[in-house]
Amino acid sequence: MMQAKIKTLTPIWTGDVKRESAKLRETSVIGSLRWWFEALVRGLGGYACGGINNKCEYKDNASSLCPVCQVFGTTGWSRRFRLEVNGRLNRSPFVIVKADERESHRGWFLGSRESGGLVGTSEVKIYGDSQIKNVLALLLNLSCSWGIGAKTQDGFGICDCEFETGYSVNKAIEKVKKK
Repeated sequence: MMQAKIKTLTPIWTGDVKRESAKLRETSVIGSLRWWFEALVRGLGGYACGGINNKCEYKDNASSLCPVCQVFGTTGWSRRFRLEVNGRLNRSPFVIVKADERESHRGWFLGSRESGGLVGTSEVKIYGDSQIKNVLALLLNLSCSWGIGAKTQDGFGICDCEFETGYSVNKAIEKVKKK
């Protein structure tokens, strides 16, 4: 098991059916990790399938799958890890709003809204083999730096991420490059 503590620097927005961000959802964290893995694989010159119209399908062995589907799963192939989010983040009374660039404002400011996302500290536990945990540690670190959850373009989801157990970013990058 790998553990990490996530401390929000800007509110995290995960949303639900009612368009509220009441709690940090594992599915949102996993979705962010998958998105960043696809971006990383493509950025390093690798292949990552394109979702619905161009998706991997497990046939006889995992080598027929793109690196992203090998970790996150696809039709006929389950996800290679389990992720748990522990701890309750609190609702923020503020939301970060991108200023309208047509006016004299340039940049970001804090505004008020009924549900401005989640703030606080939460613990993430990841179970899986060591190679998968190294890749996920890299992705968690990356997504916390650039935004985890939804509305990252509005400044949501920037976090500080501390790992309680060591991981190797270099090994994770080498694994991605080989695929």
